[in-house]
Amino acid sequence: LQTSVYNAAQQADDERPFTDAAQLAAMFASQNALAPFKILIPLIGDLAYTQHSPLSALQNDVATLPLIVGTDTQLALTFATTSLNDEVADVPTTGPHTAPEHLVVADLHRVVKRLNLTRDVPVNVGSIATAKRVVALGRGAMEPAVLLQAQQLAKWIGAALAVTQPLTAMEQFSIEQQIGASAVTVAPEVLINIGVAGDDDYLAGMAGAQ
Repeated sequence: LQTSVYNAAQQADDERPFTDAAQLAAMFASQNALAPFKILIPLIGDLAYTQHSPLSALQNDVATLPLIVGTDTQLALTFATTSLNDEVADVPTTGPHTAPEHLVVADLHRVVKRLNLTRDVPVNVGSIATAKRVVALGRGAMEPAVLLQAQQLAKWIGAALAVTQPLTAMEQFSIEQQIGASAVTVAPEVLINIGVAGDDDYLAGMAGAQ
């Protein structure tokens, strides 16, 4: 982190384009800043996940940074290409942030199997704010068949059902199930989005998901 900050500052001092280097430094800063939350949140317990918890809000703000500047892989590749003039840079893909995987609902059994989500299924699911696993439904999941599949999936893996704002108008869902910076923020171990467009409010609300 110190090296990346120094490099960005040096480029700025030399009046060279430094945006890519600065964004890479921001990514490293975000990753380092999230580390203390892993220690603090278990100590505070459920209070850390309340809607008005400053700690949870701060964690979400820090975790949202990669959504603004890009993933570590993208930033490293851009930095290597622009700063090192390496058009075929081999950038490692390991790290705490992985690119989202886009699937159709019928393919979700692959994800469930790969992540071993049928093992150690939570007995007490709880609210979406405290659930370890969340299945979130958006406008694209309003078809009855998709809703049924999603509900079966949530029951299978012990996940809480969450929704975006359009689905709160449906009889089976409530405002307490809405994810968003202006609604309920979540930080589950696993979050599966189905038919979610992902506006800024929603992304900020789910930024703490692992």
